Amino acid sequence: MARGPVRYLILSSVGFVLAAAALLGTGLGYLADRKLGTFPWLTCLGLVVGMIAGVVEMLEMLRQAGD
Repeated sequence: MARGPVRYLILSSVGFVLAAAALLGTGLGYLADRKLGTFPWLTCLGLVVGMIAGVVEMLEMLRQAGD
């Protein structure tokens, strides 16, 4: 259960986690596209997977902060 300043620290990092996951997924997809020559398919897939992972992590962080 997060209390006090720890709770606000968790809440302040929620947006960063979503953006970082989307950028990481896109970057990995782009690198895979360059290596395999499949541009833009793996970049798009990486973006979608990264956003899904970011939303899942964001919801988990919000659940922990709400407890």
